[in-house]
Amino acid sequence: MRLNGTPFTIIGVAPKNFRGTRLSQSPDIWIPMAMLPVVTAGPPSNGERLTNEENYLVSRNTRWISGVIGRLGEGVTIEQARADMISVSNQLQEEYPRRSGRTITTEATRTFTLPAASTGGDIVRFVTLLMVVVSATLLIACANIANLLLARATARRREIGVRIALGAGRGRLVRQLLTESVILSATGALVGLAVASTALSFLSGFALPGFVSIASLELTMDGRVLAFTGAIALFTGILFGIAPAIQTTNPNLTAALKVESSDGRFRSIMKTRGILLSFQTALALVLLIGAGLFVRSLQNGLDADVGFETRDLAIANFDLSMQHYTEPEAAQFLSDLTERARALPSVTRVSSSVYPPLARSGSGFIIFVDGYAPAEGEELRIEANWVGAEYFTTMGIPLVNGRDITEQDRVGAQRVAVINETMARRWWPGEDPVGRTFRMQWDGNGPEVLIVGLAKDVTYGLAGNPEPFIYYPIQQYMDRALAQTINLLVATAGSPTSLLPVLRQHLRELDASLAIPELETLHNRFADFLMPQRMGTTLLSALGGLTVLLAVIGISGVVGYAVNQRRREIGIRIALGAARSHVLRVIVRGALIPVGLGLGIGLIAAFGVTRLISNFMFGIAATDPLTFVLVPLALASVALAAAYIPARRATSINPTEALRSE
Repeated sequence: MRLNGTPFTIIGVAPKNFRGTRLSQSPDIWIPMAMLPVVTAGPPSNGERLTNEENYLVSRNTRWISGVIGRLGEGVTIEQARADMISVSNQLQEEYPRRSGRTITTEATRTFTLPAASTGGDIVRFVTLLMVVVSATLLIACANIANLLLARATARRREIGVRIALGAGRGRLVRQLLTESVILSATGALVGLAVASTALSFLSGFALPGFVSIASLELTMDGRVLAFTGAIALFTGILFGIAPAIQTTNPNLTAALKVESSDGRFRSIMKTRGILLSFQTALALVLLIGAGLFVRSLQNGLDADVGFETRDLAIANFDLSMQHYTEPEAAQFLSDLTERARALPSVTRVSSSVYPPLARSGSGFIIFVDGYAPAEGEELRIEANWVGAEYFTTMGIPLVNGRDITEQDRVGAQRVAVINETMARRWWPGEDPVGRTFRMQWDGNGPEVLIVGLAKDVTYGLAGNPEPFIYYPIQQYMDRALAQTINLLVATAGSPTSLLPVLRQHLRELDASLAIPELETLHNRFADFLMPQRMGTTLLSALGGLTVLLAVIGISGVVGYAVNQRRREIGIRIALGAARSHVLRVIVRGALIPVGLGLGIGLIAAFGVTRLISNFMFGIAATDPLTFVLVPLALASVALAAAYIPARRATSINPTEALRSE
């Protein structure tokens, strides 16, 4: 097979499920590191591209190697390996004092399964959040089941009393009741496994923070999942079945064999059910507040003014360095591709950039501003992008003053740049920066750069406040373009999706050996940036709706049980002249007291738990006041309705029939 025009011999096939050590990267081919100079021109180092004579595999200027992987010897711990590598690092710093400050970090391999420290942290937080949500939903369902088991225990009190009277031991009866509870839990687990198996295909369309596709995780219903589910079913069956079992096997035979339930026993059962109802309400509130925050965050993201157009724009990215393009060849290729794209009937504007819209360079570039004296320790490190002609017109980014990048901004011409408003406010407050200059430290002797335009601030990464930003002409820095993928940006009057096959064809015509690029629309890319918010909104809304349903069932069950057990009391009250509206208020108030307690506990818990999702909020705080007010009010309204319906039935009780039934 050929890679970038170089013939390679296949010497092995990796296992089907092996995807490397990083979730965000799933290589299809592995080649010896020593072959990299053959298949790629190599990355730049500190802004300076290595010449053909330099071997960037051994150059101490390069920083592209992310890590060295090795296996520990027998009996060697990771701490011992870390100490050895620190010693090696110290020796290297002594031998190469110019590179002082670089250190070697030794970690266990498992820490490299996440794409980056910041993104990896977001993934851990997001998965932790999902686990908390699912666990809370499970606990709410279990609380409901426990309430139902308590009601069933009351109905079986005579049966259990007879068994005890005939000599059945309490331990044996508890085991029987717990067995019933576990069987009920196991049945639910089997149904849950079936639903989870179906849901896996649905979830595969989502991605975790850092664009780590869930599909790449290859989630399967293996033995570990089955064992975990079985353990959870057994645990919850016993935990939430023990209270009803103990209540049912109370050895007070006189009370158990009476037709009437004792008032004390009723109060005990209602107290237990009230605690479960408060617990259930608190968990439901936490989930609903989380869902509300994600919904608002997603809506803010969709409505956000990112500073440029997100629709009607197609993006094609490609890597010319892998084909050994020289800088003049790359410049000509980009020019030819741009002209072909402009000639398409539906295309209105065409430009290019090194970094795609919404993305950041990830590392700042030091500049020196003429006439500005940096404070002690201040470093003028600025984010930057390299863009083609008519970039701001194509992207729909307004220019406050000055001009756009043009075709005349090429190698040999005056070096120019367009800056954003934040940069202008920092170094030229109250002044027009157009016509001012600054110098670039990393580019040779620091050439002078003329500011020719002032652009509106735009959003990068959908988070944080605008930062100082510089746009350089891509044709003046083709070495930088060759170090990254180049993005062709095509604005169209029609559907941008229809342009993608045409752009792919033009790329093939210009260079048939060029790797097939990723083609997408900016609208889809924008949606990808909101994937955590979409996933959180979808899952938390679905589980939030389920918790509301469970809360309605739980509250209705508690009130219905209370009404059924107090039929005689209610009948007497009505017979003695109590107003039916008074009876209604008493019953509803009795149900809403534990609900109110649960709402209070839930609010306190939500203030702490929602901090887990602060990284995924866009445009709102994790303690958004509106969400923390509206969601409890909505849940309280649902609880009131759930309590009112069975309580309303109590007011229709006929006193004569209620007394006769006793």
